[in-house]
Amino acid sequence: MGVRNAIIYGYGFMDIFTTDEIANFIKNHKETFCKSAKEFELYDKVLKYTNAEELEDDFYMSGYECDNSSATGIRAAISNIMSRETGINFQYEEGGDGYSSPMIMLAECMPWYYNDIEKKLTEKSLRDICIKYAKELGADKSSVDYQEVEYYY
Repeated sequence: MGVRNAIIYGYGFMDIFTTDEIANFIKNHKETFCKSAKEFELYDKVLKYTNAEELEDDFYMSGYECDNSSATGIRAAISNIMSRETGINFQYEEGGDGYSSPMIMLAECMPWYYNDIEKKLTEKSLRDICIKYAKELGADKSSVDYQEVEYYY
């Protein structure tokens, strides 16, 4: 049995954020984030957290998922907030162990899968949206670009 791989391409930014940066992002977007009982419970943990590893475990162990990729963990909150606020189906991609970095992106797909908002995007408008969120999280605008995430299995 050989090694297989999958590559996901899209436009977005690398997830290089600390738990503190993500927690502050969630706090700044409380109304967008808190849409379910699980999210209200996790938000309460964000407000009270003192240990980054424990907070990340809380999100992972609760099964908190990206709405568009099913990747789990605290980083999924970034893509969910972005998607809910913009109507664009951003997704969190975890990346393969040691092969590629995690990304927040609008993945390429067949045009008929895009919603009306996505169909009207230009590269500049998508870049501007990604830069806004990347900067809020503490990243430089140069991190926003065409991306690829590679998985091996």
